[in-house]
Amino acid sequence: MKSLVPLFLLTISSQLHANESYVGIDYFASRLDIANEESKPAMVNLRLGTELMRKIYIEGQYMVSSSDDDVYRLNMDFDESYGAYLRFESLSEGDLTTEISLGYASTDIATKGPEDTYTGTDTVVGFAWGIALNQRIQWVEGLKLRAGYQSLYDKDDIKIDGFTLGFSYSF
Repeated sequence: MKSLVPLFLLTISSQLHANESYVGIDYFASRLDIANEESKPAMVNLRLGTELMRKIYIEGQYMVSSSDDDVYRLNMDFDESYGAYLRFESLSEGDLTTEISLGYASTDIATKGPEDTYTGTDTVVGFAWGIALNQRIQWVEGLKLRAGYQSLYDKDDIKIDGFTLGFSYSF
């Protein structure tokens, strides 16, 4: 029985060995909806991931603001956002693949207004998910064009979501 344990661990570890790692950058055209008032600040998303098992990845994301937007007399902006996801990619071996990401994100919302209004930074943390299409670019090995939808937060009359467009490079 004891001799089967190392064999089992070796088998499991070979399945968990990462076959592919990637880095990506996306433009995130976000929408911030607070109590039915909408603002559209934008972010740049840096993604880094590695394959855990066949077509299952662990991914970290870091987003920073690239533009802000106003709602009435308040300026709304995303300072930064962190996220950790499990990403499931379709088993297709073709040039076009789909993916679903499930995870957790923390996003800082900065609000600036006149003296008589609220000014400060609030952090929202919770379940996040996304869906995307990846198109392999033929003339550069490992490069993919990525387009998707991502939801960073949706609770307590606050919704942060939007569309992404960018590239990823596998190595």
